Amino acid sequence: MKVAIPTNGERGLEEEVSNIFGRAPFFTIVDLDSMSVVAKRNPGSLAQHAAGVASARAILNSGASAVITREIGPNSYEILREAGVKVFSGDGKVRDVVERLKRGELEEFKEHTRAFGRGFGRGFGRGGRGRWM
Repeated sequence: MKVAIPTNGERGLEEEVSNIFGRAPFFTIVDLDSMSVVAKRNPGSLAQHAAGVASARAILNSGASAVITREIGPNSYEILREAGVKVFSGDGKVRDVVERLKRGELEEFKEHTRAFGRGFGRGFGRGGRGRWM
């Protein structure tokens, strides 16, 4: 089973889980059977629009059947969920979250009310008026 984890760098198991999903610079892909690790550049990190969608598609193309992330937007979450990819909540070093996943200690996102990103674009929590401007 392969697991994709958004990260800010290419240090493999020593890298930290990124605070963001769609615009994380890399995805660290870990094969749980062999514990082989590869960091792949995230095409969504430079996207002007729909970064999370591009990132979710990159995950699907990587062959990963699970994702470990701190947070995820509703569009990304739905794309992954509909494709059968499980999305787990976790933070810390890649090595630690992978071990916690193997022990069954990570919580799975079950619905996208818990799976919202940072709210870019609507002003919620960023001093905006909470509506489309």
